[in-house]
Order: sequence, then structure tokens, then C-alpha cells
Amino acid sequence: MIASQRRVCSERGDDVVSAGRDCRIRLWDLELQKPRQTLADGEEVYPMALVATGDARELMVGSTTGRMDVWQLPSGKRELSVDAHKHWVRGEGDQGWIQDLTVFADGLRAVSASCDGTLRVWNLQSGRQTRCVDYNKAPLHAVAITPDETTVLTSFQIEDGHDLRPHPLGRCDVAAEGASSGRS
Repeated sequence: MIASQRRVCSERGDDVVSAGRDCRIRLWDLELQKPRQTLADGEEVYPMALVATGDARELMVGSTTGRMDVWQLPSGKRELSVDAHKHWVRGEGDQGWIQDLTVFADGLRAVSASCDGTLRVWNLQSGRQTRCVDYNKAPLHAVAITPDETTVLTSFQIEDGHDLRPHPLGRCDVAAEGASSGRS
């Protein structure tokens, strides 16, 4: 899958997921040029970041509320919902917005980057956070994992522009805890 903020497209281009300002996540039938399914219909949660696992079986969504959801594709069943950046307080700006997400090749771990200045590594089987790096409230805008999966790269805002920082991963990030337990 090829991913970018608020839309995800399969490499063949036959599967597309989009998220709009109407707070709906849509799975599209490109041949018919219309949505075949709508996720999160009626929820007051604006999706900010979308990323699919490498096998396109799951979709991760980060929102303006700081919540991270994992959806099963193509069934559209929500498998996991985590208050990933839950200290966000309404009326105090966009501190908890999840700006970007990325997923490891194994599909069992993910990384979220937020306007609250934190980078978080997640075990997607248990929904537990395995690592949190605080960039002292510098809003994070993007996150990526190096091809060898040993380092996470973050882009964050500084006074005169943006900065890119590498963050080496520790042992707790490399092996997903409870990988055989499955989601409930």
C-alpha cells in the first residue's frame, strides 16, 4: 500500500481509502467510482492520518482527538481503539492531534507522531505503548521507519522551520510483546 495523509491506495490502485472533513472514512470501488463502505460514520472524530499494513488487511487511523483506531479490511470492523495521546484537552488547541502514523513491516507495531510533541511506539496486538519520546512540546509533523527498522525518523517544528531527528529503537520496540495473543 502507498499511504499519505487522509488517503491510502494499494500499489495496484484498485483499493483506495479516504478520510474527509465530514469525519467519514470511505473504502472506494474505483470501477464504479463510488464508496462501497463507510467506516466511523456519524462519529465526531476528524481523521488526520491513515496508514495500512503492508498486506492491506488493516487500516490505522489517527484523529484530532488523539485516538488511534485499527480497522480490519475489507470487513470494516474496528479491532482496536486506543487513546494514544489522551491528555489532549478541548479548548487548548491541537496538542493531541495525531499528525502521522507509520506501521512496521510485520504489521504488529506502529509509531504515532502528535502535535503534543510525543512520538509513541505501539504494540498493535495488545494496544499497549512500548515507548514514548517527548520532544518538549515541539509539534511533530511526520514519522517514518528506516528500511532496516532500527530507527524512527521524526520531523518537528522549531522556531525557524523544521528539524529532522533520528530515534534509535530499543529492544522493547524491536519485538512485539504478546504477538501471539491476538486482539479482542
